[in-house]
Amino acid sequence: MKEDGHTIFDPALGTLNLRLQLGVRADSAHEIAATILASVSVLERLDPRPMEWITVTRAAPATAGGDFLPRNIDEATSLVESGARKDDAGKFYEGSGYFVQLVSFLNGTDRSVSPFHASIADGASDAPSHNSLKLTFKQAMIPSRETFVACLVELFDLWLPERGGLFSSAITRNNRDQPIWYPPVGVVTYFANDSGYVFPEDPLVELRHLPNGTLAVLKDWTLDAVQKYEAAFRAVNNGIPNERSAVRNHMRNTDSSNLGNQHNGLLQEQEAFDRLGVLLHGLLGPGDERIELTASVTTSTNEQHFYIFNPNGRFSSQNGSFNDHGGTSEVSRAIKALREASYRVGSGTWFGVHFVVTASGNPTANYNFDHEPEWDFPVAPAVYVRDQLKYPRDEHRQPEWLKQKLREAGI
Repeated sequence: MKEDGHTIFDPALGTLNLRLQLGVRADSAHEIAATILASVSVLERLDPRPMEWITVTRAAPATAGGDFLPRNIDEATSLVESGARKDDAGKFYEGSGYFVQLVSFLNGTDRSVSPFHASIADGASDAPSHNSLKLTFKQAMIPSRETFVACLVELFDLWLPERGGLFSSAITRNNRDQPIWYPPVGVVTYFANDSGYVFPEDPLVELRHLPNGTLAVLKDWTLDAVQKYEAAFRAVNNGIPNERSAVRNHMRNTDSSNLGNQHNGLLQEQEAFDRLGVLLHGLLGPGDERIELTASVTTSTNEQHFYIFNPNGRFSSQNGSFNDHGGTSEVSRAIKALREASYRVGSGTWFGVHFVVTASGNPTANYNFDHEPEWDFPVAPAVYVRDQLKYPRDEHRQPEWLKQKLREAGI
């Protein structure tokens, strides 16, 4: 990312990525496709060099092929629908949402220069789905810093995130071992109007009030400036996210009598999710691309498998070369903490999770709420009895396999 031949930010910041937390919302495939096409137009104005856009799957390397991004809204809608997120049994539920990955390449470069890479998860209305957008632009040509910020403002207006910004890999590393009490602060940081967070007035930053939120743009894009403003942000917000924090999207269909409990649960769940993401990111080393965790969990069992993908990994799979890892006791505790924070009265909690964290620190997760977990070795029906006592589900919300296990245990 360059400005007239010079980097536009302090190299000590490491890699900068745009990350937006979109909240839980039931956007349709058509709405998501329209937003994607509008976003591509914004990015092409930012870096006007002729380029092609392709769509790739999670597993396929970007240089291996992929379909060209259609510019027709109906075809783009079909593309989004083809990326429907499914459960472990391959079934798509209306509340599961969609996943799209886009990569741009400069024309005539044999796909050796990729200005933009976007990963989009959206349209999920189930609380644990973590809709998000991540955009990298390491090889983009940026005319100026102000042009860059103007592009970000357009993207915020298109995607309407709850929060987001332009974040630094160096800050992620520095905060890796700290409890996750706050959202990250970047060279550019955004919060929706009803987020509950307050941007402190400070000579370090310019505050811009947008129609749906506030943007804080650091005047100096340096590691020192980010750290100083991060300290000021924490001092003003004084602790964990306060009671005004945004929960509107999570609660559209929630009975008003349960709002307080749902609110607290969602905040705890987000904190636990962030904590596990930070711990998994800490297991990555030089050259690693991402870590994938699959776990089957009950109150008394916690079976985990770790896959650290690296082009030079010892093992091969259809998703690429990888190294294995034994995990840590701290990660095990974080998995159980996330499962406990995900519990909702009457609905229970999940039995399995597939958690992915990229080298740049972007976490995503898919949960198994309703299907019998897979175990390397069978577990006794009594395991599910203990789990039901700890995290009870109403009978009408118990899948048939769980009812059968409880009957086998004499319940």
